[in-house]
Amino acid sequence: MRLVVSSEFHYRATPRGALIDGKCDYAYWAQFLAVFDEVLVFSRLGPGVDGPGMKPVEGPGVRLIPAPDFVATRGLAAALPGLAAAAWRAAGQGDVFLLHAPGVMASALRPAVVARRKRYGVEVVGDPVTALDGAGRVLTAARGLAGRDLRSIVAGACATRYVTRLQLQRLYPPRAGTPSFAISDAYIPDAVVAGPGAVITDEPVLALGFVGALFRPYKGLDVLLDALARTARPHTLAVAGDGQLRAGLEAQAARLGLGARVRFLGALPPGAPVYEFLRTRAAFIQPSRTEGLPRSLVEAMAVGLPALATAVGGVPELLDAAELVPVEDAAALAQAIDRLAEDPARRRRLAAENRQKVAGYAATPAQAEMRRFFQAIRDAG
Repeated sequence: MRLVVSSEFHYRATPRGALIDGKCDYAYWAQFLAVFDEVLVFSRLGPGVDGPGMKPVEGPGVRLIPAPDFVATRGLAAALPGLAAAAWRAAGQGDVFLLHAPGVMASALRPAVVARRKRYGVEVVGDPVTALDGAGRVLTAARGLAGRDLRSIVAGACATRYVTRLQLQRLYPPRAGTPSFAISDAYIPDAVVAGPGAVITDEPVLALGFVGALFRPYKGLDVLLDALARTARPHTLAVAGDGQLRAGLEAQAARLGLGARVRFLGALPPGAPVYEFLRTRAAFIQPSRTEGLPRSLVEAMAVGLPALATAVGGVPELLDAAELVPVEDAAALAQAIDRLAEDPARRRRLAAENRQKVAGYAATPAQAEMRRFFQAIRDAG
């Protein structure tokens, strides 16, 4: 059976084939071959160059169905005719479909799939209503439409997977009688879950960590910088992530007089380098304005870091109320950081508890549950 799956990644056309420098490379898509005979990835493909860390997307059993590359609403408007034509081609090539939603590619593919009277499953990874807040005048105005579109997608799905246990299910409930799964895609290697954790010391000045893309402001790094400028002690911060907002955030850190207290490391390759970075930190901060279930928070908890975060999306399913702070509240975040710094016994307790909480995200049990989700889609086809 042939599966077509939508992806929101921007793949790059190079002499070595379609490449990506992020998570969804060939190894990721190959996991679907445990259930399906062939996997076709419907995604954007644009010109690019090969470089360190770039990995192939295609391989045995996996190939790309390319759509025009575009960014932002202006780019989407120009790409719409080509995107619609690519979606129609994709809908004709699959036996069953998996939509990664919310996302432009999922929303483009679904009408073509429905028109061809084929079945699809959906994986719900976030709430577009909150995700689009503050994303520009056009996208902010489209929040309601995006929410209604996701509800419609979920209502028509033959099987549904959510990255949260409760939060997204309440907002976008599955159709009665259809299989529904709660599985984060933040797989943690078994060796990380079982291996040594970070070393928690009594040091009252904390080496804080942040991991996140800096393409849009929803990760809240600007709030964390404001908070760092207000803390009673000169805690430091290392930022792993890159994007178009980086220059402005570096300028903000300079304006706040943070100087050498903040280091921007750029994007780290996924996998071992991220865990190695996290093990050098004393605590992890996730000040997001919106989330589904943040992968970086799960990764930090897996290596045994105490963590503070905003109470958005599925985050309250991971952290207790005492470790949650209000969105956009730099003063409250600064106070929470200082309280954490003053209590090394609490930090050690949270580190141990966090490792226990995310043990279920270990790759082996999570991938087994994911295969059951794939099987539900296959059986519906």
